Order: sequence, then C-alpha cells, then structure tokens
Amino acid sequence: NCCAVSSQGSWIFGVGEDFVLYSFNVDSGKLEAATKIHEKEVIVITSHPHSNTIATCGTDGYLKIWKP
Repeated sequence: NCCAVSSQGSWIFGVGEDFVLYSFNVDSGKLEAATKIHEKEVIVITSHPHSNTIATCGTDGYLKIWKP
C-alpha cells in the first residue's frame, strides 16, 4: 500500500493491495475514481510537483504515467 498527495493538495491518490489506484477529493472527502493500474505489487507512487500527473511503478516491471 502506498499513497501520494497532488502538488496543490486537492487530491490524495492511494494504491491498495488489489493494485487499484484510488483517487480521493480532499475537499469533499469522496472517492472520485478507482482504476486497476498494475498486475503485481505497486512499489512507487509519486506526484509531479507542478502538474496534475502521477507516476507509478510496480513489480510487474512497468512504470506508468497517469493524468487523473
């Protein structure tokens, strides 16, 4: 399990044991999206410091870039 906060602080992105990326809106506290992102364990999630972009890396060998 891992998480990251958007650069503006308005989103929290978390990855569960089910390899799903969960996107929460901080203002409303609501889950806005859930997307399966890897086939194996996610070991890194990070948020770009200036744009609404995140990157994830998993033990499946893939680095993926996401624009929620």
